[in-house]
Parts: sequence; structure tokens; C-alpha cells
Amino acid sequence: MKTLSKITFSVLAIVLFVSCNQQKKEVENQAETKQKAFEEKISATNDALFAAWNTGDAAIMEANLTPDFIRKQNGEESSKNREEYIGLMKTFRTAIPDMKFTYELMDVKGNKTFSKWTAKGTNTGMFGDQPATGKPSVTHGFTILTYNDEGKAISEEAYMDQLSYLQAWGYTLTPPTIE
Repeated sequence: MKTLSKITFSVLAIVLFVSCNQQKKEVENQAETKQKAFEEKISATNDALFAAWNTGDAAIMEANLTPDFIRKQNGEESSKNREEYIGLMKTFRTAIPDMKFTYELMDVKGNKTFSKWTAKGTNTGMFGDQPATGKPSVTHGFTILTYNDEGKAISEEAYMDQLSYLQAWGYTLTPPTIE
């Protein structure tokens, strides 16, 4: 009788162990599936934001950014909300109506996208209060976008060489006067 009890106990312990492992794997698979779906969603948002920059479509921006969206350019805050960011896009689209962004690399990690991009276009419109130069430019940059749980962008960190496009348009630096 003791042997039968030991065998029964052993079989129950094995069944319980296998069952718990299967449940653990199912939970892990569900989490992986959920994360993959989220990463696909923010990848699509990233694509939509690049499309908005390429077309100047403020409605796309508005649909994919949170109202309190913050942008930092080269480490300095340049837009404090969605409206300022859309205004920035309009400023550049006015100055460079044919501006096109392409990205050579885009990766998703957690709730962030990382994009290495190139922007090309010709300065045929006013850039702020500066008249058009008619000259083309190419700028390379890197952007990190962070997203909320709904897949909307909440912040951007953009790094680029601003001097390169200004020099391509004919602007120069004036050395400081040293007394």
C-alpha cells in the first residue's frame, strides 16, 4: 500500500510540475505576442510620422502625437507640445517644399523607435524671416521616438548637423571678434 501511495504521489507531483510549466510558457507566449503587436503598432506610427514630414500633413501628426509631445533637438528642448512640433514641420516644409526624408535604419526596442535618416530638398521658400536661396541640401540625422501604451509618440530626441544644411544654402559663420 505504501508503494502505491508513493507512486500516486510521484505521478501527481509530475503532473502538477508539467502543468505549471505549461501555464508559465503560455503566459510568456502571451506577453511576447502582446509586445510584438505593440512594436508593430509603434513601427507603423514611426512610418506615419515620416510620411507626415514628407507630405506636410498636420492631420497625420496630430493623430500620432500626444498633446504634450516634447521634442529635443541636439539635447535642447525645441518643441513643448504637439502644436509647436507641427509648427516646426510647417516652417521646414515652407522653406523646403520638396523635402523628403528616408531612413536607412529603423529599429524598435521596448517603447522606442530608433531611426537613422537622411533629409534632402531645396530651399525655395522662406526659412523664418530669411529669403529662399534656391540651393539644395542634404542632412543626416538620428531620431529616438518614445511612445505611450496607445502607440502614440510622447517625445522625440533628434540629432542632426544643422550647420551642414545652412552652409549648403550659402550661410556662413562669422568668427567672434576678440579684443
